[in-house]
Amino acid sequence: MSSVNRPETRRVVPTSPRAEPLPSGRPARRRWPWVVAFGVLALVGHVIFWYAPRARPAAPSDDLPGQLFTSAAYESALHIPYPHQNLKALAASGFDGPALDAALRLAGVLDGDLLAGSLDRLPPADSLSLAADDDGDRFAAAVRLYPLAAGFVRLAGSLGDNPWMRGGPVEIDGRAAEVAWSGRTWSVVSPPSAGAPPSPAGASLEAHRTPALLTVRLGSGRLVRQGDTFRLQRRGGRLEVVSSQSALELEAPDLAEARVPLLAVAGRPRRALFLLAPPAGASRTDLPRTVTARELGAPAWKLPTDELLRLVGRRPIEQRAGAWRFLGDTPGLRLARTMVDDLDRISASYLDLGLWLRLEPTAAELRRLADGLGRVPILSRSERRRIRDAAFLAERLEAHYDSAALLLDERGGVRFELWPRASGPSARTAEDIGSSSRSSGD
Repeated sequence: MSSVNRPETRRVVPTSPRAEPLPSGRPARRRWPWVVAFGVLALVGHVIFWYAPRARPAAPSDDLPGQLFTSAAYESALHIPYPHQNLKALAASGFDGPALDAALRLAGVLDGDLLAGSLDRLPPADSLSLAADDDGDRFAAAVRLYPLAAGFVRLAGSLGDNPWMRGGPVEIDGRAAEVAWSGRTWSVVSPPSAGAPPSPAGASLEAHRTPALLTVRLGSGRLVRQGDTFRLQRRGGRLEVVSSQSALELEAPDLAEARVPLLAVAGRPRRALFLLAPPAGASRTDLPRTVTARELGAPAWKLPTDELLRLVGRRPIEQRAGAWRFLGDTPGLRLARTMVDDLDRISASYLDLGLWLRLEPTAAELRRLADGLGRVPILSRSERRRIRDAAFLAERLEAHYDSAALLLDERGGVRFELWPRASGPSARTAEDIGSSSRSSGD
């Protein structure tokens, strides 16, 4: 039998892709860009979270700055969490060092300058506390630095023989002080005989567990009660300062619709003051246009300009609207009478002093007053300083905020609110209005 030539067949065995050799290092080169990108993103996120200026509220903790803040050895104290972030974020929104100093002077708790020029040199830190007695004879500060920052400061102080950085005796405005380190916490005490900042012997930290951008405990002041505590915080898109005693919230009157830059309501029985926009072409020496109002039977509200108006022969007109008597010129009376309903609503609350203002027109009027009325001999030096501080503060804030309110209730509570330009007091959220209703019913 003859053999048949058949084509030769070869069996093909499938191979795994892994069996094929790849050029050496090729997979690793493909992964490197992703590893680098992930590392860069992680580094950027770390820097933004821990170092970049931003609002980062926190409550005092049980470290040396927290102990200094609650210590009964000092009447007044200030606590700032993450100061290198919060203070720079506040400065970007109008509250830089000079503005904060002006606000403290207006509140009657500061005579000179404290924070101006000192906020740009803060190293990264978890917390910062300052404390002093009411006389200013004793002072203490404590800063809990980030670990790397603490090591760098101590090393630089040792190499440069700088007692402010390495520790040792120093001077503050000619007064002796002592700088010391405790772990990564830097502290200074004046006079040195006062020793290290004491542990808390007064208010417990449990009373200060509400997170805030800045917390202040004041011993005395023009608008505060002894030992009250204030928190600076953001809520509902606005910035507010609230005292520990305050529960009062009121719906703000619509000053823009009434074309009134400023409204103040004080006292019981109630009295009110309207500051009106100056007429076109008003000079620096023109007196401010005001309208006063009082409940029937209440005494009149005496103003520093009343005597000047009498001397120049400008006699105000008195009119009655509802339960109020208004005193002013004819155009001003027309504007003020449109706010009778607001005055009645405010009178029904337990408000002791209320101040509502639109920042842009108020800042312009205060600048005019600071240039003109601030030089009038009938005003004392402290009154002229308050006018300049108020004008300076309003000018700083008007670029970022639309309006402001200051509320003091009869129980000693204080609330200060700033509405950003994008909103204003009429753009309150449902949560804010509900909170206001609950507070007013307390």
